[in-house]
Amino acid sequence: MISLIGGKLTTAASVARECARRIGIATVKVPCVGMATESDLEKLAERAVTEIAEIAGISRESARGIHEWYGPRSLEIAQRARSNPKLREPLCPHTEHIVVEAVDAFENQCAVTLGDVLLRRVPVALGPCWSTECSRVAGSQIAASMGWRETCLGEGLEQFEAECESFLQRTTSSRGKEQVPRR
Repeated sequence: MISLIGGKLTTAASVARECARRIGIATVKVPCVGMATESDLEKLAERAVTEIAEIAGISRESARGIHEWYGPRSLEIAQRARSNPKLREPLCPHTEHIVVEAVDAFENQCAVTLGDVLLRRVPVALGPCWSTECSRVAGSQIAASMGWRETCLGEGLEQFEAECESFLQRTTSSRGKEQVPRR
């Protein structure tokens, strides 16, 4: 199975062709007359990133992430971030993802736990620099924005760390070789 997370819309076709090639499927590149070029799409994306950054009052990198992750909902997310400075804060010092993304995951994406958010909806916990300290910072920021009690946050962090340990544990491939997930 080939699984991709993130990426730019403008590279989706080339990534799809590469994936098909790796599993032995022949592809044909068909020119589309009258369609936007890759350059046109990149210009549109850059305009959207600029608009999101201006509306929300956030960095271009945070805006780019919101544009790439939320597509048509990007402006809604940006307007929500504009409403509260706490929602514009990074989830931890090592990421451009901001608190509003986690809040949106709980309110609009059926997330129930910190693991749902930090491992699956806004998967910052899969980054190479993620640590227990990052978990505490992100959890505290999310809890403050969601109005959680301290005990709720403590239980959530404890559950999240256990889930991370299970989710990121060493596994053995079918060939008997140990595979170490990135953390």
